[in-house]
Amino acid sequence: MSASTEAIKNEVLAKENKLVNQLHFTEEELENFKRDGFIRIKGLFTEKGIAGIRQQVEDWIATDEVNNDGTISRFTCRRNEGPFLNSVLNHAEFRHMMTQLTNRKLIFTEAQSFELSKGGVGLPWHYAYIGMGYIRPADLGYTLWTPLQAINAKKSGGGMAYVPENIHSARYGFDLGSLLAPQYNKDPESIENHLKILEENHKALIPFLEKNRIEDDFEVGDSFIFSKYVWHRSAPFLAESKTRRLGLALRFVDWNSRKEAVRWKAEYDFGGGLITGQKKYVYGGGGEDRYARFTDTPHGEEIKFSKETKLII
Repeated sequence: MSASTEAIKNEVLAKENKLVNQLHFTEEELENFKRDGFIRIKGLFTEKGIAGIRQQVEDWIATDEVNNDGTISRFTCRRNEGPFLNSVLNHAEFRHMMTQLTNRKLIFTEAQSFELSKGGVGLPWHYAYIGMGYIRPADLGYTLWTPLQAINAKKSGGGMAYVPENIHSARYGFDLGSLLAPQYNKDPESIENHLKILEENHKALIPFLEKNRIEDDFEVGDSFIFSKYVWHRSAPFLAESKTRRLGLALRFVDWNSRKEAVRWKAEYDFGGGLITGQKKYVYGGGGEDRYARFTDTPHGEEIKFSKETKLII
């Protein structure tokens, strides 16, 4: 076999085994990401990458209980390793993409899988008050969401709606949560009236979130990354849809993040987000380490020194 033929063969093999495409973002796209707190990433995963992710998600949700509360049909959290997941996270193009977008080192914390079936309304307006509530308010965190079916926002729904940070950011939610958490942990009943006021404020906010929401179309292989400060909700399937939507969410936090145990305990116990005033059950069960992961890290300490920190990008 000639050298040129061997090179062509190697190139074909590399393409066949590639999971993540090489991407480059323009300065305008990077500035928009800083401004809005989110960006749609076109063609991040190859066909092989999507096939592997789909099988991984199917395997995870197959063992999950069916959720009958009318939101999402299945939800699996606290996954932080697996042969295929590790291949994606350690893929050079994937790591380059995350570094280029965020311009910082990141700790991978967990993978979550979702199944939204026809008739399910999905999750209401929220931000990462639990999913990233265990780090300080100013510590940055990101979620990379990948739908495994194509999404036509106007025709079939089933995607996500989100509000740009420069229009309305959830940063204040983390700050206010930290303010309320010590008293809530000590005596929840003592701030019931405050929570009722916050609930009314949140109800009044919803029409403005709806008015300023953005919903994008997604092809299979596209992804969407957003910061922990972005308000977002599920987009219910429309009447014409006859399918289900699977999705994978990967969570990352800044590698200098420190543990915020006080607020996180209050948010976990309350469940619905203290600033929404709406107490809810945290779907999926589990103990206090369900989202936090870094259970050996004391309050105020850097989580990168935890024995549970397995991957830094």
